[in-house]
Amino acid sequence: LDQHSITIKGYNVPYKDFFIEINSQEITTLPKYPRIYFGKAFINIRKEKDYAATFGNTFSNKGNACNPSVYLAENIIENAFTKKLYREKLKALSEKKYPATWVFVYGTPRETIVNQKMYLNISISNMDFFDMREEI
Repeated sequence: LDQHSITIKGYNVPYKDFFIEINSQEITTLPKYPRIYFGKAFINIRKEKDYAATFGNTFSNKGNACNPSVYLAENIIENAFTKKLYREKLKALSEKKYPATWVFVYGTPRETIVNQKMYLNISISNMDFFDMREEI
């Protein structure tokens, strides 16, 4: 993993630095550029056809633990090539009450404050940046 790298926008990123497991890291120490963040997550339904993947483990932000999440809006799911499969899988996984899914997301965690509460979100523009694997 140290000897091979991926070139993204002219920068070489070693494989070992490209995948980051969510595990209590301080967000200020995370790379400024997108990486693949992963960990076990809850899948939750939002609104009628939107979903969120909320990681079971946390990042730390100024000493405060926060579970990062990925919002999967209906239009993002609907534009996916395998939209029917995603809808079925997300619905089934949202019925589980424990983090039963390994989620992989390509992006950068960003802090958002809503009603004086801090959230960490990893935004995606399409489902190509998101993958999930049900734990068996």
